[in-house]
Amino acid sequence: MRNRFDQLAKNILRDALQLLGTVETQTEVVSAPQAIDVWCVPDPARRQAGLDLGMLAQIASEPCMIEPFHSAIDVRELRDCIRKQLTWHHTLDLRTSDGAPFPALWILSAGRPATVIESFRLAPDPGASACVYASGPGLHLHVVVLSELPATRETLLLRLMGSGRTLRAAIADLVALPEGAWERTIAEPWLVRLRVEVPTNPSERSVEEEELIVEIQKWYEEHKQGIRQEGKLEGEHDARVATHARIFAKRLGRPLSEAEHAILAERLEHLGEDRLVDLVLAHDGVALAAWLADPTAT
Repeated sequence: MRNRFDQLAKNILRDALQLLGTVETQTEVVSAPQAIDVWCVPDPARRQAGLDLGMLAQIASEPCMIEPFHSAIDVRELRDCIRKQLTWHHTLDLRTSDGAPFPALWILSAGRPATVIESFRLAPDPGASACVYASGPGLHLHVVVLSELPATRETLLLRLMGSGRTLRAAIADLVALPEGAWERTIAEPWLVRLRVEVPTNPSERSVEEEELIVEIQKWYEEHKQGIRQEGKLEGEHDARVATHARIFAKRLGRPLSEAEHAILAERLEHLGEDRLVDLVLAHDGVALAAWLADPTAT
């Protein structure tokens, strides 16, 4: 179960942080059988005017490792992360002649890791909110307690990496955002993917997965119904094509080309509205563009 939620967190982090700079996932650490969950190097040139990633932008203000945990991290897990941090710094040092800056390590802990905070003598970070704990500057370690984050838009993507009540509340906050909000563009396809990957047999689901799938399914069906209703209000086939073209354009972040519009019309005719709705909910703009460009796509 943990791997599915970890993958959700990594995918959201990667897609969001690509708006700020170069992002890698599953970055291998030389000489150790470990991989960094997310390694981010911000690029000032790629900050988009008017787009504020909130607390996530603060985290990614410098080169950093980000390690999400779907439960409260324990001492052993944190030591493993620190080992990655030290080994990765050594790897970076080998790539430069004048020494590499020591990378920041950010731990996203779904629950409050009281033992870790006590064992490592972590203190509230004076430069962040009360839910962030930090080491001394030498270790450059920060622990974010996701369950204690304020329920604001600035923390929404981080709270989607939480668990239990925190995650369910974050999903409700996401759905409440306006259609086309950048947070929805990033997170919704991965939530739909999670809905598909969770076992269909209720007996194979955990309690948390059962509660979560109910929330996602409710939102998913309401969203599909809204798209269908919009198409019905438009009327005939050409109007329905126009409706789906607008929906695809929102996800792509640009108008469809004439060729893409023609392909969409043809596939609406052969595949039906449900298939197009499923696609636009489950894929980001890059994947949808590839689907339109693939002559064999179904």
